[in-house]
Amino acid sequence: MRRRVHATQFLSLAVFLLLLMYGAGGCLAAAHRRAFDEELWGSGRPPTAMVRELPRKGQGATQAYTVATSGEENSGWAPLRIAVSTEDLKDPRKHCTKEGEMKPDFRGHYSPCTKDDVLTSDVRKTLVDEILPVAVGLHAERLLVQRMKTPLVVPRLITEHGRCKYFKIPEEHHTVGLKDTDMVLYVASRSNYGTWAIPCAFAEDGRPIAGALHIMPSYTLGVMHFARTTAHAIAHALGFSMEQMKKHDMLLNVTDVRGGSSPVTVVKSPVTLSKAKLHYGCDTLKGMEMVYYFDASLWSLRNAKDELMSPFGTMYAGYYTALTMAAFEDLGYYRAVWGMEEPMVWGNNSGCEFLDNPCSEETPTTYPDMFCDKNDALSIRCTSNRQAIGTCNLDVEYTVHDIKETCNAIFPPGNSEHHFFCTVEGPDTPPGSLHGKGSWCLDAEPLPLLSDDASNWKLTAPAVCAMVQCEEGKVKVKYLGGSDFEPCPEGEFITPKSDHFKGGRRIKCPRYEEVCTIAADGSSLINLKKGDHGKGDHGHDDYENDDNENDDYGKGDHDGCAAAVVLSSLLLAVIAAVVVATLPL
Repeated sequence: MRRRVHATQFLSLAVFLLLLMYGAGGCLAAAHRRAFDEELWGSGRPPTAMVRELPRKGQGATQAYTVATSGEENSGWAPLRIAVSTEDLKDPRKHCTKEGEMKPDFRGHYSPCTKDDVLTSDVRKTLVDEILPVAVGLHAERLLVQRMKTPLVVPRLITEHGRCKYFKIPEEHHTVGLKDTDMVLYVASRSNYGTWAIPCAFAEDGRPIAGALHIMPSYTLGVMHFARTTAHAIAHALGFSMEQMKKHDMLLNVTDVRGGSSPVTVVKSPVTLSKAKLHYGCDTLKGMEMVYYFDASLWSLRNAKDELMSPFGTMYAGYYTALTMAAFEDLGYYRAVWGMEEPMVWGNNSGCEFLDNPCSEETPTTYPDMFCDKNDALSIRCTSNRQAIGTCNLDVEYTVHDIKETCNAIFPPGNSEHHFFCTVEGPDTPPGSLHGKGSWCLDAEPLPLLSDDASNWKLTAPAVCAMVQCEEGKVKVKYLGGSDFEPCPEGEFITPKSDHFKGGRRIKCPRYEEVCTIAADGSSLINLKKGDHGKGDHGHDDYENDDNENDDYGKGDHDGCAAAVVLSSLLLAVIAAVVVATLPL
């Protein structure tokens, strides 16, 4: 006869099994959450594309430029939707149609039209079909907002105050409003005194919802630069300003910056500070330096020369880096789409010494990718952003307070500087260079250049402009006299088969990110990769954790869960067998 079995005999084992199954259940729940995340973000954020919507009935020349996605955004944040009203581009009373006319300048005055001020039909078509979609798209691809749930109604107050009152606002924008819109821009193109934009109206939370944008009617440097400078201006209408930053307690005045006596304003808010520390490789950084340049708040030219929101961003194609994206996120109105930030060579991993110490005679040697030796002024080189050929003739520190330093950089020389930009075609371009849309400056073995006049100058040119093609992470190059694009692996050389490169003169192949970040039309070649949808909670970056550590941690959890599930299953089978074996027949 078998012994009678008491339930208490298996109590300890049952409790242990229960706890193990509870842990396994948690693992399964975590696995379910991971599966959900992979389903949502498996290939990065939903693929995006710029959509230019046709004008709706009653909206005249207003068009919406939005980012279309193949899936829904979470947490109520979605790509910024910007509508563009071009009424003033169609009204001959509001732009120049011929030289000598007196037309309003959108600053409260009338002035005579010059030849370059004339808005031709071709220029207007380029603005509407090429420049505006790209410029708006650069922001819509990188900034998320809590979308407006009702039509955007523009307050009449903006027609009474400030520069905004000089722009035409359709009546229906005051009454019916604009559907599916988070921001509306009113666009004009009157003169070549500058491309600029300002906010005109704000939502209850302070986010700009309407703005005025003035674009120059001529674009000597080509559409790439034209689109990027327009994006720079739009950023100010979206809230990139010291006024907005001060309102959100983002600013700090720092003294004794590189020996200067006047305080320097820096952005010290958490996301911007974290991204600045990461870019420069400086953990002791107090904030991202700013300057007030021609009534605009911008990043320091010395520290961020090639950034979209540096002073040069008002004239040339700047990079939309994590620095600007972070500043927008710190405003609170936006969330950045991390993974869409563009890399910038200037200042990258330069260390605290670059930020803390004044430029000196050793600076060109320490930072050769940024600075140059003034004594080498007769050597022609590529600019730091590879957009032009230049000489050592620019001091990038001239805008900052009273700091006593001279920081020389490469810049196109003389009054005909536009001829040295690789995108500009014409008879006066440097010898050996192939200019045009999609052309970039590449390092080359030196070419001696002699003057053909009485000045008898002599230069060496270790740089040429060449067409660049980007395919699947690889660079192809077409040089002057070449018949087609040739593969150009990073760090290697190609030997052109052309009379323009005599004596075996070679071209050095660039890094992919240097020439394959900005497209020929000014749009971005950056695409979101798997896992680049933003780290941490709600799409925010987890600034204290290393990504690799997070990946290892997740992997360990996954392996531990698998072991727990298997072990609990085995124990369940064992205890069932024991119970059956001991039960009385």
